[in-house]
Amino acid sequence: MGFDDDIDQLKKELQTPKLDLAARKCATSALCKTLQDKLQTRRLEFSYEDSDEPAFVIAFADSKERLASVTVNDDGGVTFQAVPEGDTYDEIG
Repeated sequence: MGFDDDIDQLKKELQTPKLDLAARKCATSALCKTLQDKLQTRRLEFSYEDSDEPAFVIAFADSKERLASVTVNDDGGVTFQAVPEGDTYDEIG
């Protein structure tokens, strides 16, 4: 299965109506891992955050400065939110 197929499959899972929180967290974690495995460079990192809502962070690798957070909503929608400049995180998950 190629990268596009992997992303399409994860997208399909996330768009399943009425996914429970555990299923959304599992699908979000899988999406983060796929992006990390396929797109991680010396400049960007992807870090899953196990919080109340399924989310992951995209950040610069060197400075740990957050660029955006990506949250999967209970309706299967995905929210990309820019993070204020200079906001950092302590550790990649």
